[in-house]
Amino acid sequence: MYKHNKIPERLYDILEQDETWLAKTQMAIQRIGIYLYESEMFFFPEYTNHRISHVENILSIIEKLLPYGTIDILSPKDISCLILSVYLHDIGMFLKPEGLHHILLDETWKQRFKSFIKVISRMSDIELKKIYGDSSLFIYPTDLDNHLNMSNRDKLTYGEFLRRNHGDIAEYITINGFPGYNNIDLLEEFDEEHKKLIGLIAKSHCMTLRLAAEESNNNLIGKKNTYRPSNVPIVYLMILLRIGDILDMGKDRSPHILYDMQQFYSAISKEEWQWNQTIDSSNFNWKIAKTLYIQSEPKNTAQFIKVEKNLKWFQQELDFSWAALCDYYGNEFNLTIHRIESNIFEQPELFKNKFLTKEAKIKITSNLTKLLVEPLYHGNPCYAVRELLQNSMDACNMRKKNENKKGEQFKGKIEVNIDTRNMIFSIKDNGIGMDEDVIVNYYLTVGSNFRNSDYWKNALTDNDDESKIIRSGRFGVGFLATFLLGKEITVTTRHVDDTMGYRFSVTLDDEYINPERIKGVEIGTEIKVTMSQEITKFWEKESFRFTWRKQFFDQKIVWNEWYHAVNPGVTYLIDDNVVEQELNYKIPSDKDERDNWRNLESRFFDKVSYGFISVPDSCITETSFLGDCNLLSNVILNGFLISENITFKEVWGVPGNIVICSIVDDKNLLQLDLSRTNLDYRHEIFDLINIEIWKWQLAQILCCNVPLIKREKGKKQKLFKYKFGEDIPDG
Repeated sequence: MYKHNKIPERLYDILEQDETWLAKTQMAIQRIGIYLYESEMFFFPEYTNHRISHVENILSIIEKLLPYGTIDILSPKDISCLILSVYLHDIGMFLKPEGLHHILLDETWKQRFKSFIKVISRMSDIELKKIYGDSSLFIYPTDLDNHLNMSNRDKLTYGEFLRRNHGDIAEYITINGFPGYNNIDLLEEFDEEHKKLIGLIAKSHCMTLRLAAEESNNNLIGKKNTYRPSNVPIVYLMILLRIGDILDMGKDRSPHILYDMQQFYSAISKEEWQWNQTIDSSNFNWKIAKTLYIQSEPKNTAQFIKVEKNLKWFQQELDFSWAALCDYYGNEFNLTIHRIESNIFEQPELFKNKFLTKEAKIKITSNLTKLLVEPLYHGNPCYAVRELLQNSMDACNMRKKNENKKGEQFKGKIEVNIDTRNMIFSIKDNGIGMDEDVIVNYYLTVGSNFRNSDYWKNALTDNDDESKIIRSGRFGVGFLATFLLGKEITVTTRHVDDTMGYRFSVTLDDEYINPERIKGVEIGTEIKVTMSQEITKFWEKESFRFTWRKQFFDQKIVWNEWYHAVNPGVTYLIDDNVVEQELNYKIPSDKDERDNWRNLESRFFDKVSYGFISVPDSCITETSFLGDCNLLSNVILNGFLISENITFKEVWGVPGNIVICSIVDDKNLLQLDLSRTNLDYRHEIFDLINIEIWKWQLAQILCCNVPLIKREKGKKQKLFKYKFGEDIPDG
């Protein structure tokens, strides 16, 4: 029979003043102890100590946090709620596969897990490495009912879901019981209201204190604005759990012997074990008036910075807690400590002879940014058009997703306007627009990909075709290309959920940027660039007319020939005159085979198509049947032509027809170089495309008796030209 460890003496003295609350608490502790003492943490093989010793440590710390004048005004019911919330705050970490499976049967939790999977499947390499220890592509975990075949990676995936939601899960278990093959009511002797109260205290350590306080005020029985549901000072108890949980740090939390034996997969776990090893909690000095002194012995820069940040964060939490106590209870409740002190703060010079005590990480200055612009895009302003179009297309696709969720129709529109008289280049879209977070953390931050933002991840729902957002941008460097057009950019934008917009100007020499709020702005984004005279002349002298020789032999892509999708639509203007896009492959946006495009089933990509374009006689005289060709590019990725990339050295298609393949890569499986001009075609999808095209070619030859024309020495012969036929045999 499991016997619970002793409750700290001062807490026990209050609890035993009421035999009913003492008995109820002891019976609940005995049930909960089974999971904290005898049960393994199935999904957390690498985690720091969250077992019964963690609970005992927190209760011991809470006893030290309670001044004598304050503990005397707490009731047995208060102490019971506090103790049980401490026992239950991490109970979700002890779920078994059958228990998690039971929770995920609930529709709310099912949707939350779906959202989590979409977020984690689109994480950056750095984020993936923190969870798994490497940046390999995300793999959907083994089903919970097949847990015997689970890999460590599967456990880490489910464990990360539990870690992110363990506060809510603690509340769920407190109210509904510990799930498994049979649900066990851990608080059987308590009524529903007290279960809710204990569950919210347990959950609160994963919430902001103010939010938790407001939830108690709104959802629990009690006089409003007193923060005493059922006459329990709930915010004070939340603070005691919160501070006690934070202060349970040190070598006992991650014993050195266990650390040396551990093979870590998760960087998060390794980091937690390492920084805890630098602190000896037995040396905590509680005797200094209103101050807790924490001794730490970090061994390298990373550990020093981690401890320093954690202690500063803890001081901030302590400040917030004191402010909340004053706001909600006046001077009624107190803590024994106000400040955190440490040798980390007082004697940093002791570590300077061992390692650097300042944060060392890669930073990009504006000077380096300017050096990158020219070589990255070869100084060609056409690349600026491509990058701006990609951003606008992504914004329109995001808004389409947003409007579809509301049951409304949306048609994306993009307008590119070159004003050579006033030397202004502008691009305007009616997409999602930018809010404060996107402007600061993504648009203006070089290398920060919006695909990794919480907004992007949370916008993704089911994996059906209509809900997918195909995003073209990848690297977060497209902003740099805008400066190929001019030195100053003016951005006007309004987010779809905002009633006002932002406007700001930026150059690469600006130390600070001053976005201002403006009214009367349409939803979407407009970017204007003041062009230099040299760039303006580039647009004036450019013929803007597509020629086959320019495309396939001079190896240049005309500025308005990058984009080949149908939706959103793009209009090109020079001095308010529409410029037609002569090379337009019109990629089909649905699953139908039309416009000479054929679909290829692929387990890797959302949509793969190939089609044929007819080549004028002037070009095919330079080309041998199924021979070499100076084709500039024959791959369209997410609607954009990949320049300077010849995927195959052979001409695809019978003479007079050249094949183009279009790939929708919503998971970024294909590797592009930084300037997005070359594509690594070693992926097996290209072999599959090649096989399908040769099957088609052979079918045409067998059906139409296309002769193989050989070239005589020293003479040019006119090649047989075959137009895309109607009678194409199946297969």
